[in-house]
Amino acid sequence: MHNKQATHRNSEQDKETLKARIEVLEKANSNSERRNKELLSNLNKVKRQHEMAKKSNTNLEKRNQELKAANSTLNANKIQEQKELKEKLHLVEKSLIKAGQTAEELRDVARVGKFYAELVHSDVKSDPNFHTGNGFADQLQKDLESINKALK
Repeated sequence: MHNKQATHRNSEQDKETLKARIEVLEKANSNSERRNKELLSNLNKVKRQHEMAKKSNTNLEKRNQELKAANSTLNANKIQEQKELKEKLHLVEKSLIKAGQTAEELRDVARVGKFYAELVHSDVKSDPNFHTGNGFADQLQKDLESINKALK
């Protein structure tokens, strides 16, 4: 009978131990289920954020393409503008060369005019009959001085 009592006591201890283990496992399972729900919630949040990031990325790529197209247009316009400015500069250079040639021609005409004015002036000064008193010789002298200034 002693053996029966010992076996019964062991059996009772085993039952208590198993009950304690079951409680620990149930509590651990409950904690695992709660943690799984938290993880699933976090996973869903991350999925939503990922979808929003994909949409944002798509919008950014679209905007980037638009900016690239605008940049290409600006570059093309800039190149065209530079080409037109070079053409205008070339025309201005040609005009300046022409103006320089014209100025030189005008200087030549002035030199000829000066030569004839000096001849007339010397004739007027030397001819006593040509002095009419109207200051013609003085005006001619002033005109010669103006021509000399212009030629310098």
